[in-house]
Amino acid sequence: MPNSAPAADPPATYRPHAPRWALGGSVLVIACVAVAVGSGSGRTEPSGDGPALAAVAEPSPRPARPPAEPEAPEVSPDPSVTVPSAAPAPPAVSIPVAPVAAGPGIEVLPLAEETTGLPASEALPDLLQDPEPVDAEAAGRLVAGLPAVISPLPDSAVTASSVSASDETVTASLAATTSAVGMKVLAHYVAAFGAVGLSGTPATTSGDATVQTFYRGNDSVIVTIESAADGLTAYTLRGLFSAGA
Repeated sequence: MPNSAPAADPPATYRPHAPRWALGGSVLVIACVAVAVGSGSGRTEPSGDGPALAAVAEPSPRPARPPAEPEAPEVSPDPSVTVPSAAPAPPAVSIPVAPVAAGPGIEVLPLAEETTGLPASEALPDLLQDPEPVDAEAAGRLVAGLPAVISPLPDSAVTASSVSASDETVTASLAATTSAVGMKVLAHYVAAFGAVGLSGTPATTSGDATVQTFYRGNDSVIVTIESAADGLTAYTLRGLFSAGA
């Protein structure tokens, strides 16, 4: 009788283990269902099969941010380009007003005349009172026919005077001394001659003498100032006046 081999155990059936992620997926599905149920009532009721899940509020959408405006590129000024300055204000324009024609019940006042320019100056006095004086000269006093502008400074001692006429020109001269200093003498005649329209040129000095000439038209007066003895100041006036018409 043949030996029968012992029956071998049937092979064990291979049962693969379920992966862990599969179990996790089941739990994730259950959690999603719980969230969906809870979202309808605002809260999630605890379940006996698993732990309670807190309701998850959906985040509100963020407002769209407006697009930023592009910045203007910075332009460096060109030194060769000249920027014009502000335009000057236009000059004031005087608009003439037309006169209104007189009509019934309308009173028209006469237009006032507008004076333009400088006011008329007073007439200057004549520098030569006698156009044909008698020739004369004297020492220590004033001769007759001497023009009024050829007059001594107050508190002066006259040393000589003369007057003569020739070829429509009258020549008058005066010499005197004073205790006043030379600048005071000159200032006196600058004011006196300016009052009658004689304008002076700049004074010049040569040595101890100071000379200044005054003019008005064809008339002129020369003033010469210099030192004298005993601390006095000696001065002379020489005038040339036109006797023509």
